[in-house]
Amino acid sequence: MGQFVLTGSQQFGLMSTITKSLAGSVGLVQLLPLALQKLETKNYSDSLLINGHGEFTAMYGDARYGIESAIEQSRRHERILCKLLERLDIAGRSHKKPDFHHVVMVHPKAIIERPQANAFDTSNLIKADQFPTWHARFIDKQG
Repeated sequence: MGQFVLTGSQQFGLMSTITKSLAGSVGLVQLLPLALQKLETKNYSDSLLINGHGEFTAMYGDARYGIESAIEQSRRHERILCKLLERLDIAGRSHKKPDFHHVVMVHPKAIIERPQANAFDTSNLIKADQFPTWHARFIDKQG
């Protein structure tokens, strides 16, 4: 099992005074990876339109901009994270791939125009203030 130090922007290996500044104040804590949750957050302050093909458009006033699908971006991040966990040989006690649930949160004041659910599922695209309710429903579904 690897040892990790969460440092923010500091890189302990490059700091020459690390032994002096941290002498006696460093401890090793082993964290058991019980679950891995990753949330995508997007800051759309105006409107977000998703069509039946899953294409995203950000609208700012009268201007429209085609943008990358936040849902597909989250799936891409999942693939990258899985490769990283595999490369670093990080696994939970069960040694299985983590479960990912893609949730994209947007600003509470954003306006979301959605397609019909049977055309493209946007149920995991929520306003940030709706997360507690979404999470409670998600937990209920999991049993």
